[in-house]
Formats: sequence, structure tokens, C-alpha cells
Amino acid sequence: MALKRRAARPTDIDIPMISIDKGDLPSPVIVPRSGHPVSRKLISENALKVLRRLNSQGYTAYLAGGAVRDILLGREPKDFDVVTNATPEEVKSIFRNAFLIGRRFRIAHIRFRAEIIEVSTFRALHEPETPDGDKAIQPVTEEDIKDSKRKPLEGRIHTEDGLILRDNVWGSPAEDALRRDFTVNTLFYNLRDFSIIDYAGGLEDLKKGKLRLIGDPEERYREDPVRMLRAVRFAAKLGFTIDGPSLVPIAQLKDHILSANSSRLYEELKKLWLSDEAEKGYQLMRTTGLFGVLFPETENWLDIEEGCYPHTFLGHAFQWIEDEMRSGREVSVPLLFAIILCGPIMAKAKSIQEAAGQKLPAIFPAVKEVVSGIQSRISIPRRDTEAIKGILYGEQRFPQIRGKRPFTWVKNPHFADAFRYFKMKNSLEGDGGELLAWWDKFLETAEPWSPPKRDYSRKSGRRRRPRKRTPAKKI
Repeated sequence: MALKRRAARPTDIDIPMISIDKGDLPSPVIVPRSGHPVSRKLISENALKVLRRLNSQGYTAYLAGGAVRDILLGREPKDFDVVTNATPEEVKSIFRNAFLIGRRFRIAHIRFRAEIIEVSTFRALHEPETPDGDKAIQPVTEEDIKDSKRKPLEGRIHTEDGLILRDNVWGSPAEDALRRDFTVNTLFYNLRDFSIIDYAGGLEDLKKGKLRLIGDPEERYREDPVRMLRAVRFAAKLGFTIDGPSLVPIAQLKDHILSANSSRLYEELKKLWLSDEAEKGYQLMRTTGLFGVLFPETENWLDIEEGCYPHTFLGHAFQWIEDEMRSGREVSVPLLFAIILCGPIMAKAKSIQEAAGQKLPAIFPAVKEVVSGIQSRISIPRRDTEAIKGILYGEQRFPQIRGKRPFTWVKNPHFADAFRYFKMKNSLEGDGGELLAWWDKFLETAEPWSPPKRDYSRKSGRRRRPRKRTPAKKI
């Protein structure tokens, strides 16, 4: 969806202090339509349909999170999320195209032809208490964690360390805003009166370019360690500065990132590095220590000096990814992880080669060994692992330019990514210029090669030897 016009910067927002009394919860700042640039023209038509339908059924529904934030920053939102006081089951009963997903966070996906609108229910900020003042939901044991699939969907479940395993306790709009991670993600857009609702000072932080965690940072990071990764991603994406109280605990709690779901880490890393701020995200990951925890093999390789110089390849490679993304040339996930892991993989391949006395580095067993060690931390799919093998195998295949080998290598399904990696690495290291020029010329001029086909229509000149017949036995 293309934006009709560019939104104003948040510094242009006029914020009149209109508050609503919510008891112990903070009073929100409500900005009327005349005081902000968010317009229905900038919002997906499908998201507007969802908001209108929920409002017409008597429910409260707001546009939430990143969409409101991005429009205020003059950016085009990638997706549109809706929050409401309707439960997931009620949302499903209203929309025939709604599908309920998730166990830790129960949400509804409303599917349209080319878009999915995510609808979640307002969640509570605090755990409910019993009349005696005790927590109604106690921390669970290891047996409870193993048995979590058989637990009821409603209710909050967390470990003794504070890691949330399930969070389906419904609450109010104010509670839902304050249970989010960063203040800039707490803004709501109300379609009824076209106002923006701010419960946590997100508008002020947008003006200052500050990324601030809501609540006690150490407690929030323990609840969900992926928030540390999200802090790095949003700081790189938005060009914001992580404020001190939110930044310091990351270095202290960085090892807790290993307790997060490996599939979530895989998805967050893709969002972080397959972007036009990849290099900044990489530098923040190293500064906070998160990179060394998630990729200790690469971190150790980076610490090794060659010729009294540290490795600088990876920083330049992330800058290449950033330039490619800004130019509209997508970078695949296998190519990303091949770049991150190429150092330790090639080092392992050479050690296997030397131990076995082989002529060439053992790429395939090296990839298997290094990636298998990472799988416990980051869930890299098998298809990506196979693609990484093909990409790094190009180190051996590209020098083989005689005979039919170039023709067969071009037909390899991983050739395109392998060639991009080959070109990128040669441009950074300044080697292999002649070989690269040969391949560029070959790809421009060479005719597709295929093995010669045998003509079975022509009879051979050789006579066929008659088959020996054994005489029938007499009865």
C-alpha cells in the first residue's frame, strides 16, 4: 500500500493536555485530529474495515503500535495491528476470515486477499490477587512447563526467573498500553474521533528520538529476553538512542537471551539485519554483547588477528547488506547467515582438511558442525542450512572454469546467492578480479550447456548376438 502523502514529523504535533481519570492508572494524553498528522488515507483500508466492524458491534477498538508510530515519523507502516476489548473468540465470531493463533499470546489473524490484520485483546498489567492478597497464579515448575500445552489458554504462566510462558489475562486499554515494551509503541489511534491516545509519554519520546522501556528494565527483560533484541532493532531502525536505564541492564542480562524461544530469535534477527540499517544493528549487537552470546563461534573468530589486524570483513559485509537493501535488491536469509558464519565455517573446514590430509577444505562437514552448534540457540531451518552449504561451496567451484563445469555450476539452485557472495567477498578483499571478470563475461555470453542426447532412431551397425535357448526337458 502506497502512502498518499508524507506525514509530518512528530515535532509538528500540538499536544493539548486532555486527560481522563482512570483511578490508579496514569491519565492519558489525548491529541485531537487537529493536533496530529495521522489520517485515514495513510491507513490500510482493511484495517479500517476491522476497526469499523468492531466499533459497530459495540466494542472498543484502536489502531495500535508500530503503525501509529511510523506514520508519526513519516514512515510507511509495514503492517497494521488492532487492539480491542473483544476476546479472540468474539473476534472470530464477528469475522468469518479470522483465525486464532498463538498459545503464549492468543491473537486473531483476519486474512484478506493480500494482507493480514492482527487483532489482539487488551491485556492486564498486573496479576490478579486472591482475597488474601496472594498472587492468584503462582510461578510454575519444570513439570508445568512441559505440560503447558494441556493448560487452559486463559491466565498468565511464568517461570520462577520471571520468564513469561503464557499471558492471556484480559485488561483495560491503559493496562494494555503499559504492558507493552517501549513507550513509542504504546500509542493508540481512535477511529471514532480520530484522536491519538498516549498513556506512557510515547509522543514526547518520539520528539526526543529516545527509546525507553516501560517499567523496571531488569524485570521486563527477565519477563521476555527478546525485548533486549527488540531494543537493538528499534534503535537501529528508527535511528533512536536507547536511554541509559534501558541500555545498562542488557549487558548484565545478555546471557538470558538464550532462554528465549529459538524460533523467535531467528525471526527477530531477520528483521534486524535484513534491513537498510543492518550495519548499525550489527554494531549495536556487538556493543551490548548480544552478538557474542548468540554467535560465540563468530565472536571468537573476530577476536583472532591476522597480520596484526583484527577481522573487519563482517562490518563491511553488513554495510554491503545495508546498501543492497536500500537499492531494492533483497538479500536472502541463507546469504545473511552464510556471511555471519563464513569465518568459523571456513576455519573449521581447513582444520578438517589438515586432519584428513585432503586437497580442498571440507565445506559440507564444517557447515554441519558449526550450524548444529547454533541450532540450540537459533532455530535455523534445514532448507537454509542446505543453502548455506551451496553458497560457501562456491569458494571451490568458481575457480573451476574448464570444460563443462561452469555450465553445470550455473544450474545449481544456490548459484545466484553463491555468486553474490563471491562478488561481495572479492570486492571487499580486493582479490580474484580476473576470475570475477571471467565469470561476468561467461554469464553474459555463454550458451546454456546440456549433455548430448543419444539418437535412438538410428540402428547400430553391430549385429545382436542371438540368445541361447536351452532345450526343453523330456518328460
